[in-house]
Amino acid sequence: MKPYVTNTVTPATTRDLVTLDDVREQLQIRQNDTAQDAWLAKVITRCSRQAERYCSRIFSQQGYQDVFGIVSGDLQKPLMLGQAPVDPTTATVTLDGTDLALGDIITEQDAGLVYRVTDPFRWLSTSSLTVQYTGGFAEIPDDVAQAVIELCVTEYRGRTRDPMLRERETPGMGREQYWVGPAPGEQILPGDIASLLNPYRRGMIG
Repeated sequence: MKPYVTNTVTPATTRDLVTLDDVREQLQIRQNDTAQDAWLAKVITRCSRQAERYCSRIFSQQGYQDVFGIVSGDLQKPLMLGQAPVDPTTATVTLDGTDLALGDIITEQDAGLVYRVTDPFRWLSTSSLTVQYTGGFAEIPDDVAQAVIELCVTEYRGRTRDPMLRERETPGMGREQYWVGPAPGEQILPGDIASLLNPYRRGMIG
C-alpha cells in the first residue's frame, strides 16, 4: 500500500551525490585550474538528479511524512513508504491521531516497508494514517557515486559537441550523420552507467 503524498519534513543540505573534488580528480584537472568549477558544480547537480529520476528515489537522507489517509480493503499488506532505505529508529506511525507503540510495527529497512504485527485489523483507519521517518542513505553507495561521476564526465566530454550526433563514412556511399537517443520522454542511460544504478531502482530493492 503506497502513500498518496510524501512530504519532505527535513530536507538534506544537498542532494548532490558526488563532490566537485571527485569529478575534478576523475577528469585530471590541475589543482590550480578552477576555470570550470562553477559549470562543473551545475553538472554535478544535473547528473545527481538524473540518477534520482532513473532510480525513482532520493538518495540523500531526508526527513519525510507519508500520508495514507483512510485505509480499508486489503488490510494485510504492508505500508510501502515513499522513500528508502528507512532508519527504523525514526519511524513513527500515527493511526487516527494515536502513535502506535514501537513494538507494534516492524520496518523492513532496505525496501521501505512497514508491517503492523499486534493487531488483526492491521492498517484499518477511519480518519488518517501517517508515517514520519528518515529515509535515504547516510553515505552514498560507491557504485551510485561512480555512476554520477561517469555521467558528469560524459557531459564534460560532450560540451563542445552534441553527444547524440554520430557520423560515419561508408566507402562508395559518402559520409552519413544520424541521431542516437531515446524516444521522447524516455529515460535512458548508457549501459555501463545504468548497470551501476539498476540495483537501486525502486521496486528492485525498495
